[in-house]
Amino acid sequence: MPQAAPEWTRDTPWRQGHALPSEAAAAFDLSHHSHPDETLVLVVSHDCDLANANLDVEPDVEVIVGRALPKPDGNYAWGKTPKTLHLEVACDGVQVFIELQARRKVTLPKAALAAFAPREDFALDATGVAVLRSWLASRYSRAAF
Repeated sequence: MPQAAPEWTRDTPWRQGHALPSEAAAAFDLSHHSHPDETLVLVVSHDCDLANANLDVEPDVEVIVGRALPKPDGNYAWGKTPKTLHLEVACDGVQVFIELQARRKVTLPKAALAAFAPREDFALDATGVAVLRSWLASRYSRAAF
């Protein structure tokens, strides 16, 4: 008997700041435009939106296609600029850096993402999530010219 595809439920394991495993990035054909071997895809949808299991109301998950960095540029740390963020994260217990660019956001259908679980080797701590949220909001709250 064929196994049914996983369904998106309120109890989803996905949270803001979780990273997609490489299999999911490949399945959605997501890779960094200039550094494909360093691709990191990060969920940026808010936890409340992720927990909404009504796919007619909230059908998608927003992600950013980023990349691992050899070292950060302090000009892009702590959300100093609204277009690019360099963020420290833990990967396999080691501190590494990633680069996210606001224009690299993509939406994925929850129904398709339900087949995958977040990376277990990747962790964004509470401070990192707070910086990510603040940076995401800054894109839309900055002063106009």
